[in-house]
Amino acid sequence: MSAVPVNLSLLHNVDGPLNGTPRQFGIRATYTLQQITVTDTLVNALSAIVDLGLADFESPMQTTSFTVPSYSSVRITFKPPTRGVQKAKKKYAIWGLSTAISAMVRDKKFVKSQWFLSWNNEPVGSITFASQDARNALAFGEQAMPPKTTTTDPSKVGLKTSNSANPSNAQELQVSVSFTEGSLPIFDVFLAAIHLIADVAEYEDIDIVEPQSHTDPQNNVAIRFANDYTPPRTTDPRFQYRYMMQALRMIPIYMLEKGKSGDAEVVLEVDGIVVGDGYIKKGETGVRRMSADAVGSS
Repeated sequence: MSAVPVNLSLLHNVDGPLNGTPRQFGIRATYTLQQITVTDTLVNALSAIVDLGLADFESPMQTTSFTVPSYSSVRITFKPPTRGVQKAKKKYAIWGLSTAISAMVRDKKFVKSQWFLSWNNEPVGSITFASQDARNALAFGEQAMPPKTTTTDPSKVGLKTSNSANPSNAQELQVSVSFTEGSLPIFDVFLAAIHLIADVAEYEDIDIVEPQSHTDPQNNVAIRFANDYTPPRTTDPRFQYRYMMQALRMIPIYMLEKGKSGDAEVVLEVDGIVVGDGYIKKGETGVRRMSADAVGSS
């Protein structure tokens, strides 16, 4: 199949969908005509960026393939550059995934493609989106698709996963989702979650989440996380970034599987203890903000 190179540098303007991405970071894409499944692409990209975000932001990145077993028609593969393998880092993979999905959603173009990443015009890796035979799918990991359980409140659904970073101290995260009145396209929910994870991935996974609001400039979806449900905790479990990122993986996948996406309030519990809450809803047009009480920006 013929391939058409596309220059995506405009995505990195200060007002673009990734205005937190350094200007030194560059990306260009080569498309084919082979279509790939939209939902599988979104789920795999979201799960991949969460797993990368939970790792050390500056750590080296080796050749890695990502696919979620239940959405295995698409495989996402990161490869370091042929020369200068040591230049590949997880942060470049995160920025590349976020930018690629932005372009796919913006252009409604979900096809087999390869995305070439650079830093100061030096190659730092590539990301490939391709179809694969589901029978040959690689396991993504135990956290890729957390098992679901229904709460006693029919308007809420608990989504459970275990944090295995420290197997001797595994904790269970449950996210309850309560839909409100507004509706949101499922594309926008996935995109807002992916962008937010890219924004906060530089934090350590055990850092405490301060109250913060993000409004995605590409689709005006607002996401807020805080701890308004109960007084902030001073002992563990506390609202850490690992729980925020895991919740951002769970919520869009739940909405996709339920066949309903829209404004919702969420509550996060760890081992039955409420650690944080928030919402996802349509935001203010043309605004991307951090709340006044947020700590730092990324």
